Amino acid sequence: MRTPKIIHFIYLAIIAALVAVGSAGAFQPIQDRVASVAQKRATIVAMNDQVQARLLPAKGYRCCLATPCSICVEKTPGHGVGATCDCLADIMNGRHPCSECLGEILEGHGNPLISEYFAEAIAEEVGRRYKPLLMKIIADKYGMPIERQL
Repeated sequence: MRTPKIIHFIYLAIIAALVAVGSAGAFQPIQDRVASVAQKRATIVAMNDQVQARLLPAKGYRCCLATPCSICVEKTPGHGVGATCDCLADIMNGRHPCSECLGEILEGHGNPLISEYFAEAIAEEVGRRYKPLLMKIIADKYGMPIERQL
C-alpha cells in the first residue's frame, strides 16, 4: 500500500519546522552576533575593573603599566596568585612581569617612571643576550637613554 501524498507533505513540514527551529541561531544577523560579543566584552572589562578597584587600595594590584593589565586577574596561580598583580615589584627587582605587561611594555604602554628597569627585567625572561636590543627598544619607546637603564 502506498503512503498518501498528504502524509509525505506532513512529514516534510514537520522536518522543515524542526530544522528551522534548531538552526534559528545560525541565521542570526551578523550585527546581533557582533553586538552580543561587544556586550560580553563590556561585561568582562567591567568585572575586571571591579576586581582591580578592590585590590588597588590594599596594594593587591600593583601593575607596571600606565593602565593596569587584566591578565593577572585571570591567570592564577602564577603571575597574579589569588587574582593579584605585583608586576611593579617584579620589574623593580629585575624579574619579568606577566606576559601582557611584557608585550605592552614593548609597545610603549609601560609606566614611563620606571622605564629604566624594563630592559633588565624583560631580559631575565627572554635571555640576557637580548638586553642590548631591549635597551634600544626602551630608549626608542620611552625616551630613556641607554646610559640610564639598568
